[in-house]
Amino acid sequence: LLLLAGLLVAALGLWTLYRWEGKHLHLAKRGLLWGVRLTVLGLVVGMLLEPVLVLVKEEQVPSNLLVLVDSSQSMGLRDAWQDEVAATRTAEQLGIDEGQEGLRKLTRLDLVSRLLDPTMIEALEGDGERIVHVHRFADRMEEDAVSMFVDQSDVESAANPQAADESAPDAQPLTHNPQPLTPIGETTAIGSALKQALLAYAGMPLAGVLIVSDGQSTSGEPMDTVAKLAADENVPVVTAAIGTLEGPRNAMITSVESSPVAFVRDTNQVTVQVQSRGMQDLSCGLLLEMRRNGGPWQELGREDVILGLDGAQQTFEFDYSEARPSKLEFRATLEDLGPELSEDDNVGHAETRIVRQRLRVLFIAGSTFPEVQFL
Repeated sequence: LLLLAGLLVAALGLWTLYRWEGKHLHLAKRGLLWGVRLTVLGLVVGMLLEPVLVLVKEEQVPSNLLVLVDSSQSMGLRDAWQDEVAATRTAEQLGIDEGQEGLRKLTRLDLVSRLLDPTMIEALEGDGERIVHVHRFADRMEEDAVSMFVDQSDVESAANPQAADESAPDAQPLTHNPQPLTPIGETTAIGSALKQALLAYAGMPLAGVLIVSDGQSTSGEPMDTVAKLAADENVPVVTAAIGTLEGPRNAMITSVESSPVAFVRDTNQVTVQVQSRGMQDLSCGLLLEMRRNGGPWQELGREDVILGLDGAQQTFEFDYSEARPSKLEFRATLEDLGPELSEDDNVGHAETRIVRQRLRVLFIAGSTFPEVQFL
């Protein structure tokens, strides 16, 4: 209303001036004055309307993608890869030349290094849309991110040592930290690591969290609580499982024990201790062989074995007797185990020297003493 009243007053004033100027001023001067007055009036009206100039500027800010890599002790294990088809497919995708055998030589962390290669990191970055941060974790998340752009010859040397030796003079590390992924802790606290990551990057745009691990959370924050926290912040969490369902699979002969010296015609024993992992309730054969004075190996005994719990020692005893003095060698071998991590530890050895029962001893003393009667 005030604006309308002001406009009416201004119009009335201009009309009065126009009538007065029409009688006293020339037409050209009247036109100039009218132009100035209209300009001033327009400026006044513009000020009263308070115009606002809005400038819009768009800026693209890349989001952050967090990659949490499990670095507990179990990630340093090697899997047996019993499924040959799955092993071959995995080896082809990761670029491992030796296929199933090459996979068995690599630890789970070696496979993570193969997975998170520069090509994969670039794909996760999405042409600059995301910034990828890789953090290790065990019982907690490490605050400092690690670089995944490492010299792949370090990983390849585990699968093909001969090729690594041939290419070593030309190999150049891509960073000053050629082996960033090593086992650093005893437990796996996925919930605690995820919560630390969300707090560390609070206030920053998060595209999501990728968790690379070989198993369940064994300590720290409950997963359901932390998952709810991530859901409340609209942060997607994706997992990548490393390893096989069967896990590490290996049986070994930990020791072959026999008395270093035994008498002829005595009944003696050879004790064989067996240990296994990931092969509970599986059956195999235990063969014990003996040879005399470097001669041919002869079967001394055979035992059917049902493998026990992971890490449990199983003891087997074999009796033998020898009629003549000689040097005996024993060889224990585990048979029919199927695919496993290594066959080098399926064999154990021991030695025994067989002597006569009656020994002749010359005892020399400077003088007699009462203890001689006990000899």
